[in-house]
Amino acid sequence: MPETPPLTTTDLSVAEIRRDVQGLTRDIQALTKNVDTVLKIIRDGNGQKPLLIRVELLEGQLVALNATMAEVRKALESREIEDTKGRWQIVSVFVSGMIALISAAVSALILFKKP
Repeated sequence: MPETPPLTTTDLSVAEIRRDVQGLTRDIQALTKNVDTVLKIIRDGNGQKPLLIRVELLEGQLVALNATMAEVRKALESREIEDTKGRWQIVSVFVSGMIALISAAVSALILFKKP
């Protein structure tokens, strides 16, 4: 395909350029209006609390929630450690008792063995 040479101002009529500029101007005005509306909602709130303040409040609540979760995790970890210690204490008492019972049974068998 042969390359087309770039357009020059002589290739476009002044009316076409003026029409294109007017279209671009309308587009820019519409974008400006939309941006102003969005900024008003963000900054002023549009009847509610402004979005910036709402985001700040959410961030504060998130920080507080994270702190609470950290405390809960620590409490659960310490409780799990205590539960584990308690279980091992129960197991050790049970094993000690079983050893004592077996020892007593063996002693009784040895002492009361008929000759």
